[in-house]
Amino acid sequence: MSSLWVELIHAGSYIILDAKFASKELIKEFRKHKLHLITRVRINAVGKYPSPTPPLKRSRGRSRLWGESVKLRNLFDEKDCLTTETLLLYGKMVTLKYCCCDLHWDSSVERVRFVLAVSSEAKQIILLSTDLTLSAAEILIAYSWRSKIEVT
Repeated sequence: MSSLWVELIHAGSYIILDAKFASKELIKEFRKHKLHLITRVRINAVGKYPSPTPPLKRSRGRSRLWGESVKLRNLFDEKDCLTTETLLLYGKMVTLKYCCCDLHWDSSVERVRFVLAVSSEAKQIILLSTDLTLSAAEILIAYSWRSKIEVT
């Protein structure tokens, strides 16, 4: 299915998909054709920090590709990093708490931006964007357009 998207959509465009489509293979295909993906990921998703800089004296074995793993769900516990903002989502003003972090997910070379959001009803979602220039608020607003696009 990704080949159809690549044929029909111009480079630099954004594709907004549901969590069912969040896969490392799809992201690699989109990156190859310079497309940006905004999608929801499962609550149990794991990101990886960048690999630490190698020491001057190298030890035996292959150097690490990834840094430490982090369960994204655990980042919701850090209440002091969450920003509160009111955004226009799904046609109404909604107050959210959110934070974003750039981690590795599909590639040890390129990062993705994860946006962790908590609604006023305490519902938690995690969004992923391959475009690191977008702010967390822009990613949340763009993802809310997904339902408007599906309905029309």
